[in-house]
Amino acid sequence: MGENAAVMFNLAPYAYLTDDAPCPDTVNPSLWRQSQVIHEGGLYKDTDRLSQVRNSDIGNLTVVEGDDGLIIIDTMSGIEPARQGLDLFRQNVADKPVAAVI
Repeated sequence: MGENAAVMFNLAPYAYLTDDAPCPDTVNPSLWRQSQVIHEGGLYKDTDRLSQVRNSDIGNLTVVEGDDGLIIIDTMSGIEPARQGLDLFRQNVADKPVAAVI
C-alpha cells in the first residue's frame, strides 16, 4: 500500500503459483519451481551480511550489511516498497544507516 492507501503491488494475480500447482507442459520445470519459491514474499537471509526483501514489488531489495552501514542494491521500483523493505530489514537484522546505493 502506498501513502495514500492505493494498492502498489498485488500478489493475487499470481495465486496460481502455489507449491502444489503442477508444472504446465509449456514451462521448464526448473523455472516453474523458481517462480513458486520466489512467490513467497518476505525477508530472506541469503548468506552472512547479505539479505533480500522479495515480493513487495516487481523487484527485490538486496542489502549488504557493512561494518558502518548498509549497501542497497536494486531499490525496487518505488518509494513505498523500498521504504517497506528497508524498514523490514532494520527491524529484523540491523538498524544501520545507508552508506551506498547501487
